[in-house]
Amino acid sequence: MKQPSQEELLGYMLGALDAQEHEQIQEFIDQDSNLEEKLLAIKASLAPLELVDDPTGPPPGLARRCCQFVASRVRHTAHCDLTSPIVSTNSLNRNTFGKSVALQCDDYPEPIRGSRWSIMDLVFACTAAMLVGALLLPALSMARFNSRVTACQSNMRSLFYSLVTYASNHGGRFVEIPHDGPLARAGCFGPILKDNGLIDDDKVFSCPGTAAANKTVHIPSCDEIVSADCEIQRRNYQNIMSGDYGYSLGYLDDGKYVSPRNAGLSNIVLVADAPSCNTPNRVSRNHGGRGQNCLMGCGGIQYNRTGVIGSDAIFVNDLNIVAPGVHANDVVIAPSHIQIFPKQGAVE
Repeated sequence: MKQPSQEELLGYMLGALDAQEHEQIQEFIDQDSNLEEKLLAIKASLAPLELVDDPTGPPPGLARRCCQFVASRVRHTAHCDLTSPIVSTNSLNRNTFGKSVALQCDDYPEPIRGSRWSIMDLVFACTAAMLVGALLLPALSMARFNSRVTACQSNMRSLFYSLVTYASNHGGRFVEIPHDGPLARAGCFGPILKDNGLIDDDKVFSCPGTAAANKTVHIPSCDEIVSADCEIQRRNYQNIMSGDYGYSLGYLDDGKYVSPRNAGLSNIVLVADAPSCNTPNRVSRNHGGRGQNCLMGCGGIQYNRTGVIGSDAIFVNDLNIVAPGVHANDVVIAPSHIQIFPKQGAVE
């Protein structure tokens, strides 16, 4: 595949490409920093559109009026064909015949051979079609985007019910990330919920807004991760433990790790679309880099475009690193593979 064009990058940004095209362009972006800069420039140019949550659709009755207009042109052409004078070369001399034909050509557009449509009919129809397309395509693209955001939110609600059930059986605490071992990663809540029989379908960990939304999702069990044959296989498992989502790293209290608590707080993020280290503010790529769904501690879901809720950056702590928060209200959401207790004290 050749280098992506400006139009292809725009389609990538808007989530309008199919899964294969999206994945190919993603590979180019990962390999070429110049494409990343172009993508950021496109995103900046689209910034004014971020203020429009519900795009204005075409005016009511536009399609009906266009069809009536085209039908009236067809009826007019048919009427002209039936009422135009018939010129006979036997009854008119050559000059009269020429004038009569000229009059007919001036008054009534000549029908295209084999069709009842005139050239003007086609011009009007094509113009109307282009206008309808210009009005409908942005709305259809936004509707497609919004439907994927909604489907993603449905998955997060399922995860919330599972997490609440887990917390009710573990002293009100959500899944705690182990201090060491193969499961000592941010995504461990996936296998742990699965092993506790709280996940019926692995697909709830798949965001419909990703390029590979139709892929087969497999969340490994704790036993699969622990008993992996080699380190490479174990790392592959660790990368997919929580699918397309990230999990809260909790916070430190006097140097002691504290897992998130089921306190019904609406300002605390529990799960979100997995962040990316290659986007501004680590905004998730799940929805074309346009934002992420955030599952709050109260069970509500917010669609966030910036990676910042209130004054808190949700993908880094107050020290600007990917690590547990430095206090109870310092939320940090990390992708599956992140280890929060590395040997040298830095996460990334």
